[in-house]
Amino acid sequence: MIKRLRNRLPVIVAILILLAVAAILGGRYISNEYHTYYSDKVTEYETISSEYGSWVLNTERKELLGKVYAAFTVSDKDSGELIFRCPDLYPVSDLVSIRWDEATGDILVETSDEGTVRYLPGNRVWEKVD
Repeated sequence: MIKRLRNRLPVIVAILILLAVAAILGGRYISNEYHTYYSDKVTEYETISSEYGSWVLNTERKELLGKVYAAFTVSDKDSGELIFRCPDLYPVSDLVSIRWDEATGDILVETSDEGTVRYLPGNRVWEKVD
C-alpha cells in the first residue's frame, strides 16, 4: 500500500500544482471582470477633484464587498454635467495616482501592479489604451 502510494506521489503532486495554478489564474480573470462589470454597484465615500481646461476630473473612492477601489468621472467645469464615468475600478492598495496629463488632456491611472493606464479624450468619452 505504501509502495503504491509512493509510486503515485509525483502524479498526485503534479495534479495538485496544476489545480492550484488553474485556481489562481481563474480567480484573477474573474476578479478583473468583476471590477469592470459591477463598478456601478459600489458605495461612493470620497471624491477628489482637479481641473483641466473646461473639464473636472473627479477621483472617487468606493467600497465593493468590503474592499476599497478607486474610479473616476469627468464633468463639465461650468455646468457640473457628468460627461464620462469610467467603468473600471482600481484597488486602492495598488493605486499610485489618477491625474491629468497636463500636456495632452489624457487621464493617467498609475498603479503599482499594472503600471500606467492611459485614457485618451474623444467626443464625450475617454478611451482606455493599454
